[in-house]
Amino acid sequence: MDDGDPSLSDKEEENDEEDVADILLRIPIVDAPILVFVCFHKAFRSELDHLRLLAETASLENEPRRCRQLILQLQRSITVIFLALDAHVKNVVCAYSLEHNSTSELFGSVFHFLEELMVPKENISKLFQELVYCIGILQTYIYKHMLKEEKQVAVCNFL
Repeated sequence: MDDGDPSLSDKEEENDEEDVADILLRIPIVDAPILVFVCFHKAFRSELDHLRLLAETASLENEPRRCRQLILQLQRSITVIFLALDAHVKNVVCAYSLEHNSTSELFGSVFHFLEELMVPKENISKLFQELVYCIGILQTYIYKHMLKEEKQVAVCNFL
């Protein structure tokens, strides 16, 4: 797996980012405060990329706290954004809540390996490999989910 979204080719990822950037340039934030949500997603992606890089370089001293902060931010987005989105897309709150629960379970796997790494073990390199693998799965899942959210939010802003 490379450092980007493992589910998309570099070309597809660039095109998706350009589409979102084009939309952002055409809409003033005053007219669409929901765009703050898109900025949050960019920051979230950056944090996940950083977490994976730290795992790959085996330097994870204070990362459990950072992971927990990411989960709290993700849960806040449900209450802030999805109630407005639910007015335009039927059952979106229920569907996204289920997807966010799955994301929490994936974070649980990451926490498991972080906790395992805190206990002295003989085969620590295997634990780091498992951690990097779990973070990669988490990245793929979250990137797809956030792209879907951004597209639905952008469509709702034009309705």
